[in-house]
Amino acid sequence: MALAGAKEESPIRSYEKLGILMDVSPQMGFLVPQARKEIRLLNQNLVAAGRDPLVYHEVEGFKIDAKRSLRTPARKNAVYSLEALIKEDQVAGILWITSLRGEETGFEMDEMRKIFPDNKEGKGVEGEEKRVTQLLLRQIWQGHAQSAFRDVGREDVLDQLLDEGLMREWVQTIKNSDGYLWRSWWLPDFDSSSIFAFPWS
Repeated sequence: MALAGAKEESPIRSYEKLGILMDVSPQMGFLVPQARKEIRLLNQNLVAAGRDPLVYHEVEGFKIDAKRSLRTPARKNAVYSLEALIKEDQVAGILWITSLRGEETGFEMDEMRKIFPDNKEGKGVEGEEKRVTQLLLRQIWQGHAQSAFRDVGREDVLDQLLDEGLMREWVQTIKNSDGYLWRSWWLPDFDSSSIFAFPWS
């Protein structure tokens, strides 16, 4: 029984089709074989149950750059994979598993706004009906996964996503998609707390 005056919770978002984008750069190598195995087993169960399998793409890193850029090879430019998941595979949500460290190009803000525009009118940039694809960003790397609990130190003071790391365009991108950032360290500031997934692990 609901309490009188209690705020009604938002309904749980469901996905007809979910896509997974896996960072297979060297710093993620520890996780890739296990992720591939679990996705393969999950898809076998989904197909057996008459459900659509997860759409799985791999990219070597997390670089975001303009298409056909000479700075970033296509196999390392996540723009191609993100657009393919949204336009070709028609996924409702993207789970992006990546370290998000050390590969900034400086073009993240402009390119991500093209993929996840800040448009509250329900229309796409060319007037077509907008289908919002949710971005669920799982930030992890080997040292973080192995440590379980990290003492407060320099790495904790320098927030790799919100400060010297990738700046606030990532927070806005995730907000535009009504998505979440999932990582296990550092308290977000108040303005960014709405995109953080809980509980931490």
